Amino acid sequence: MMPEQQNIEYKSVWKDEYLKWICGFANAHGGTLFIGKDDNDNVTGVKNAKKLLEDLPNKITTVLGIIADVNLHETEQCNKDTPEQLLDNLKLIDNGHLKRAALLLFHLDPEKFVTGAYIKIGFFRSESDLQFQDDIHGNLFEQIEKTMELL
Repeated sequence: MMPEQQNIEYKSVWKDEYLKWICGFANAHGGTLFIGKDDNDNVTGVKNAKKLLEDLPNKITTVLGIIADVNLHETEQCNKDTPEQLLDNLKLIDNGHLKRAALLLFHLDPEKFVTGAYIKIGFFRSESDLQFQDDIHGNLFEQIEKTMELL
């Protein structure tokens, strides 16, 4: 655990006003601004980490005229979501119930719940000359993989 000090600052979310901290670090002896940690060095996580990784270097260079390293640090603590939390984060739960998309994506046999949840593929020599056909079953991930193999 590293407490906040002159060259270390923790912020739970990014706000553009924190550019002043980066400017202060640049004008002093450098420093590190951690986004996704509270003032006690506890990980709070960052919801838009990918977007921040893309936007922050450009914003820092454009506004301050300096180049700063922007890095993503992952911790075990943020990767311990329960299956329910993951499904909720993916917007696959509604009022405590799985949506059809969750069944289509992850259930071993989604056709039990959604009629016609399979891929039918065929090869035609002409408009009426069917040479080959196949039905591809399973969850959507399996269907895509099997379809690509077949093609």
